[in-house]
Amino acid sequence: MSTQSKMIGVALGGALGDAIGLFTEFLSRSHAIELYGPSPSFSLQSPLPEPRPRPLVGIKPDRHRSMFEPSGWTDDTDHSILILLSFLASNGTRVDPQDFALRLKFWVANGLRCLDRLPLGLGRTVGNVVRDNEFEKDPVGTAVKYWEGTNRYVAANGALMRTAIIGAVIFQDANGTSGIDRAMDAALQLAATTHPDPRCLVSCTIITGLVAAMMRNEINSLQDFDRIVQQGINFVQSYKDHPSGPDAYIPERLGEDQLTDLHRHVYAKNLEELELDNRQQIGYTLKCLGAGTWALREVLSTPESNRSRIFERCITEITMQAGDADTNATVAGSLLGAYLTDTGLPGHWVQHLRDGAWLAQKTKCAGSLLGFGGTYDPTNDPDVLIDGGKGAFTPEELNRRYDELMCEVGRRVNDGLPLPGSRGPSGKGGKGEKDGCIVC
Repeated sequence: MSTQSKMIGVALGGALGDAIGLFTEFLSRSHAIELYGPSPSFSLQSPLPEPRPRPLVGIKPDRHRSMFEPSGWTDDTDHSILILLSFLASNGTRVDPQDFALRLKFWVANGLRCLDRLPLGLGRTVGNVVRDNEFEKDPVGTAVKYWEGTNRYVAANGALMRTAIIGAVIFQDANGTSGIDRAMDAALQLAATTHPDPRCLVSCTIITGLVAAMMRNEINSLQDFDRIVQQGINFVQSYKDHPSGPDAYIPERLGEDQLTDLHRHVYAKNLEELELDNRQQIGYTLKCLGAGTWALREVLSTPESNRSRIFERCITEITMQAGDADTNATVAGSLLGAYLTDTGLPGHWVQHLRDGAWLAQKTKCAGSLLGFGGTYDPTNDPDVLIDGGKGAFTPEELNRRYDELMCEVGRRVNDGLPLPGSRGPSGKGGKGEKDGCIVC
């Protein structure tokens, strides 16, 4: 399979996981089953095709889900796109933590301007860190200050949800450094701008390392998987001895209890062991890591002849575990997409993914900069600018957009306007969304 196909698989696979995972985000597993049934066939299409070849279900239009554009992704993919655009803006030379921090700061206030998307779904950790007055000047220092203010307790999944794309664009050897080490280093430094806890950092080095290894065709068995996982752990544990530069963030080492917890999540026998809908821990980075590694181990354990629908099966099963389902499915989708390539993604999901063609094209541009076919000049692409070439919203414009959004949400929820594949609201009002994103 071509490198371009793998790259697109990472980007679109993550976006599909995000869009499908939104169906149950912040719900309990039991409530998800109540709404969608035990074994649903999710659809991003609206309206449902008739006659239906198999039972298709769409998203429940409750208050939280109605905040997002139909058939689209959430903030998880937006933040991954910020990394991709930063890479394109550098002419394919690097992923710069400071540039990413500036883009993230702009996103928190204005959203993704190149696609005219509002900043919906902002997590508490990222919101608190990025809104600090010192963030632009010293993002890592600001993140560390916030983390230490929680008694080094908070280890949320906000860095992990965006990290896979790094492995898709940084995987080639350079200047005597292996491509996998380069990917892990970039992942660690970028994660530290918001999530410096070593559990967050090792989650990112593992997932990014797995993606980079698959880009290099170096994962073909569970033994290969084990090797990269251990490499990701060792990278964090020994980083103090080989920092990438004088200004690199030096992480804390993981303690024995943390390593035990890490292995328990990475090698969970099934999704139920992860308790992904545990209300007190749904955003824990190791839960998200475990969901992603479970999916990759599933595909590695499945004979090639039986993999035709494995992407859809894994993403559906993760989604039906509920909890922070969109983030869990985003990470899993990127890993599966890297392995299966874009040709292994469900066509009926790809076809109806909002802005999917745009994302695939931008990913192809990254491939062109890396020498994998085609030509691309970022200086002629306003999308790569921090403001998307459109400027920041004025306060009046932003207020108007939010007023329009809230009217639309009310219409969808109160009038029962179906979202993709939905035949209208079912049951009582949604549970669990009250503890969702800051906006909601």
